[in-house]
Amino acid sequence: MNITLIIILFILFSLFVTFNKMIEGYYHYVKGINYGKSGDYETSVIEMSKALDFAPNFTYAYYHKGIG
Repeated sequence: MNITLIIILFILFSLFVTFNKMIEGYYHYVKGINYGKSGDYETSVIEMSKALDFAPNFTYAYYHKGIG
């Protein structure tokens, strides 16, 4: 019983950490989009890099980093 509870808590914690990283990556992605729209392309690329640090599989961030 105790080991099952520990495993469930570990899985929930892992999901929380993963979800938190995705949210942080999306936050930087949106900031990068906004910088790009305003013409500040250098800062846009920096924000896209931060987004990729948190969510390395975020393909839209790669795309916008390339055109930023």
